[in-house]
This record gives sequence, C-alpha cells and structure tokens, in this order.
Amino acid sequence: MARRLAEQHLVVDSRVVVGPPAEAIIQTGAAFDLIAMATHGRSGIGRWVFGPVADKVLHGATVPVLLVRAGRAAVAAGWPRRILVPLDGSGLAEQALPLAALLARRAGAELILTCSIGWAQATADRALAIDVAGFSVMLPERAADQAHAT
Repeated sequence: MARRLAEQHLVVDSRVVVGPPAEAIIQTGAAFDLIAMATHGRSGIGRWVFGPVADKVLHGATVPVLLVRAGRAAVAAGWPRRILVPLDGSGLAEQALPLAALLARRAGAELILTCSIGWAQATADRALAIDVAGFSVMLPERAADQAHAT
C-alpha cells in the first residue's frame, strides 16, 4: 500500500503499532492533525461481534476524525465538490465548521449547512427559528404569525 501511494508522489510513513486497534489508533493519532479511516457501518450484532473500532476512535480521539463508509459508492478521485455540515444550533455542532470550511476552501467546494428538525418538535414550538449562515429561516407557522403581527 505504501509503495502504491509513494508512486503517486505522496510522502508515506508506515508504522506497526501493537495493541487493541481503537486504543492504538487513538494513541498514535494524537500526534497527527487528522485521523482518516474506513468504517464497515455495521450495527447491532455485527458491531458487537467485530467491535466498534471506528466508534471508539471517533469518541476517544483528540484530533478530528474523517470516517469513510466502506462498501458504499466509491470515493471519487480528487477533492469533494460539495461538503455537508449538519448543524443543530449548538456550539458543539459548530465545531466541525472550521475544518469543513478549510476543506471547502482548498477544494473549491460548495459548503452546505443544514439543520434538521423533527416535525413534532417544530409544531410544538411555534416560535422556533434557525439562523443558518446568516439567513434566518422560520417555520411556515411562525412566519405567518410574524406577518399578522406587523
């Protein structure tokens, strides 16, 4: 693998780390800027039997983790053209923005910010409004209330 990557003019360093996979990745990854790894995307018994390595790394790493779902559509060659950043209005979700923005800038990609609200939550709280990228988006009921109030 290292030889094939080196043939693509990449600087490659190969290491063998002994220990449980998730813990070894977390410890080794602490010295790097990003951990990129594939995940099987298993759930239920498959995850229990084979171990949740990606999940452990995702929750235990001190650096950003890029997970690629194996076995799905092949990863396109080159930089991504569109990057989705799910937000929920919390500071925690917004922590993905700096790296996503940097990747988008370097790739010349479109950055799409999205917020998903459960319909039951949205209808129960008619005053709910979301500010995404400086654009205020209101649910139809709230927008109608605002129009009648003016």
